[in-house]
Amino acid sequence: MQRGFDQLIHDCALQEAPVILALDRAGLVGEDGPTHHGVFDLSYLRMIPNMSIMAPKDENELQHMLYSANQYERLVALRYPRGEGQGVVLDETFKVLPYGKSEVLHEGKRGSSYRCWDYGQSSPWRKRDF
Repeated sequence: MQRGFDQLIHDCALQEAPVILALDRAGLVGEDGPTHHGVFDLSYLRMIPNMSIMAPKDENELQHMLYSANQYERLVALRYPRGEGQGVVLDETFKVLPYGKSEVLHEGKRGSSYRCWDYGQSSPWRKRDF
């Protein structure tokens, strides 16, 4: 396990390699059970230098994030949940999303929270605060 983590740092991050990591089963994955939950990747990926982490809110944003990751030419982890999407309308043309920007979906009243959205139909959770 340590060698795999070292490869991310030494062979991808420090070399500034344009690698895209597609991480399925991000978050809580419902019937797959606790051994398949992808809840720890945020904690270990955030410490890797030159790493960008992307998490789409729906399948339309997922297609734009994958396209954008190809255009950025840098190390990107793209997290997406298990299961089907919500059925949102997909844009016909891809667009590059601004690098390093996020979208505020809800303003809080008492400080900040990080929210990951699960658009999969197989999970009873639709949003989770961290």
